[in-house]
This record gives sequence, structure tokens and C-alpha cells, in this order.
Amino acid sequence: MEAGFRRMSWRGSWTVSRAGSEPFTESVTGGWCIYGSYARGEADEGSDVDVLLLLDGDVAMWREYLKAEPVVWPLSLESGCVISLLPVSLEAYQESWKPFLMNARKEGVTLP
Repeated sequence: MEAGFRRMSWRGSWTVSRAGSEPFTESVTGGWCIYGSYARGEADEGSDVDVLLLLDGDVAMWREYLKAEPVVWPLSLESGCVISLLPVSLEAYQESWKPFLMNARKEGVTLP
């Protein structure tokens, strides 16, 4: 497990972004936001990688999540780290007053 943790780094997060873009080429406008322990530099061996998938327009969260599953789970298995993906609209990410999204904006690192 420790070897898997070492492989999942910012470079691993970028791999998630590039590979995960394929099912969403028509709607990904804001890219990705890595938040949580990886964004804060506090990740350890048991940490998951928290990722917001930023989409244009209204987001049907479960539909988008299921579209990402064939990409995200193989990357999780390959890296040895759980990737926790949450699809969200770019507008909600940028403007929401919900504490969760406000915190993601504050601590998160966005990737194109």
C-alpha cells in the first residue's frame, strides 16, 4: 500500500485530470479541482484524493459520476489510492455560499 501512496502525487492527480477528461470532452469547462489533504499537503498513506469535476451548465451529479466511473476506478486501482470524485457545476464552484464549496475554493488547486 505504501508504494501505491508514493505513486499518487500531484503528477498522479494530473493523470486523473487528463485521463478523466475523455468522457466529458463536451462539458468540462472549468477543469478539475484537487482539494482536501492532497491540496493542503497533509496527505498520508491512507488519504484519498478528493477531486471536483467542474462542468458547464446544470449537472446531473449521478449521471456524470457514472460516466466517470470507468476512468476513475482503474486509476484508483493502479495508483493504490482511492479517488473521490464529485461532479459539480463550474458556476456552483465559483459562486456558491455552501461551506463545502467555499472550502474547496479556498484550499483547492485547480487543473485545466
